[in-house]
Parts: sequence; C-alpha cells; structure tokens
Amino acid sequence: MIHDSNNFILTIAPNVAHCDDAYVGYISFNGKFIGPQNNDELFLYRNIKNNQQNQQRQRINYVKFNNSENKKIVIILESPSNNEYNNICEIVSPAMGNTGGRINKQLIPLLNRSISKLNINPQNLNINVRYDIYLVNAIRYHCDLGDPQSRKKVKFIFTFLWDKFNYDKNEDLIERLNIIKPDIIINSCTQDLRNLCSKNYLQNSQCTMVLDASSHPLCWNINTILQ
Repeated sequence: MIHDSNNFILTIAPNVAHCDDAYVGYISFNGKFIGPQNNDELFLYRNIKNNQQNQQRQRINYVKFNNSENKKIVIILESPSNNEYNNICEIVSPAMGNTGGRINKQLIPLLNRSISKLNINPQNLNINVRYDIYLVNAIRYHCDLGDPQSRKKVKFIFTFLWDKFNYDKNEDLIERLNIIKPDIIINSCTQDLRNLCSKNYLQNSQCTMVLDASSHPLCWNINTILQ
C-alpha cells in the first residue's frame, strides 16, 4: 500500500485508494464466443457509482465466480482513471467509463477473430464452455492524476509505483493473477508501458496463455488483434 512516507504521491494524487480487481461478467464458447444473451455484448457492471447495493453485489459475484470451475479470462488494464472513483474518492470498479463500454462491445468479436491463437481444445468445439471475465489494473492506484492526456505524467507515476511495489520480484500483480488463476491473459496496457508490464513478465504467473492486444481497450475496433 502507499505509506505516508511516499509524500510525492500523497501530495499530488487526488485519489489514493486502490482499485480492486473485478469480475464483470461471463461469455460462452461453443465453436465461437457469445455473450449471455447469445449476442456479441458482455454486459459489464458499469455506471454504478454511489450505489452501495450494486457495489456489494459485485463483491459477492467476485467471490462466487473466483471459486467457480469456469474458465477465466483476465484483461490487464493500466491503472484507474477518474471514472473509477465516486465523488468521495471511493473506488467503484475498473473500466467504469468509455474503456468499459468498448470492452463490452469489442471483446467477443476480438476473441472470435483470435480463436486460432487461443489453443482451444478441439474437443471443446462442440461443448458449451463458460469463461468468466475479470478486469485487472496493473497498478491499482490512480496514475493519471485527473489528466489522462499527459502520457509523460502517467508513465512517471506508473513507473514510480511499479518500482515501489517491487514488481520485478513478481509481487502484487503476479500474486493477484495467481489468486484468480486465469486460463487466458490479455495484456492491454498501452505500448509505452509494456517494457514493464510485458508478456514475459506476465508469464511469471501460473497462466500459460498470455497474449498482447494491439491497443488499449479504449481504442479496440475491428482492426484490433491479439498476438
């Protein structure tokens, strides 16, 4: 956690609470990926600010599905933005703004374009397999400081916290991933931070399938690929 001795962060960061990893929904695979309503949408838990009942329901779902026998897909994001906080600086959930909306619309088409890269067991092609979807911030603290357009600032804070939490020794992020035990990790950090949150780093987790998305989810479209 951030301690009082980290005066730089505590002085300039408007929000210092961390953003928990979140289960956000499920999709199914039966030859192709489909959403809960047999369409291409995931239906994320989004726009639930200041609603304690929905926040509690999400925490319950996290515990429930984290202990399920479903397969799991983790999408690695960068760090929380302003949309992940309510007006009293309490965390709600990852990807509460446009990023979540784009994941909602683009994740299933992206996976269907990438089936050949997912090493899916041929025996599962005609069996309905459910995948729980988790959103995980590489850094759980607010790195853009309310100014997401300043990549220099974001990179500086992200790097500071990455070093502070000894991520090079596989702490925190790897530990969180090993709690979820994903079958697939999609690394969606922006390109300028992948020297830290890289595919090689994420392969230190127990997950055997780590893929890089060609862009951050905010920019996902029909041209986005997994590699």
